[in-house]
Amino acid sequence: MRYSVFRANGSAVESEPLPRAASAEHLTAALRRSGMLGKSCVNKVAVESSRPTLLSRIVRLSLTYDEAVDAPRSLILKTGLPLRLEGLFDPGRREVDFYTQVAAVMSARLFPRCFDADWDSNTKIWHLLLEDLTDSHMIATKWPLPPTMEQCKRMLHTLARFHAEWWDDPRLGISIGTWLDGDAVDRILRRFEIQFRAFVDRAW
Repeated sequence: MRYSVFRANGSAVESEPLPRAASAEHLTAALRRSGMLGKSCVNKVAVESSRPTLLSRIVRLSLTYDEAVDAPRSLILKTGLPLRLEGLFDPGRREVDFYTQVAAVMSARLFPRCFDADWDSNTKIWHLLLEDLTDSHMIATKWPLPPTMEQCKRMLHTLARFHAEWWDDPRLGISIGTWLDGDAVDRILRRFEIQFRAFVDRAW
């Protein structure tokens, strides 16, 4: 199964295969594991929208079931862009780790619920199946325009709540994440310096 998407510059439409994570069978299994679906099945999946970000593609999926159920009518599928699968930071792995190890155990609901997450260490192909917040939330602005001051304040408030919950948590560096040693920090700083120089060259 394939679906049409717009390129990042919006100039044309191209066709891409729908990832296996968006198949009716995979969605059925994921929703059952998360306790959102009993014996019913997803019997149809449609792509409502698709948009690229700098590192990933976000696809809104519309779901129908074989019978009337109290289950999500839509989900957000987030996957890596093919040209971004190789890189120094493995952003897909980090996102999967965040949703499975961090967001999943928090007491405060600050992030969309994750129904399925996977990162393949060999291919670096990854995906997240997330709660669809389209009807209750909004994209602050269109890249590269900055958010308004009020939107920035709300974002910072949410980030502050996140950091407050994990402040001095004994699980950090033991069962959740790892502490960086001095050499690792130096490598990150050197890499940041190179990237910042590249950014300045493009901006000026």
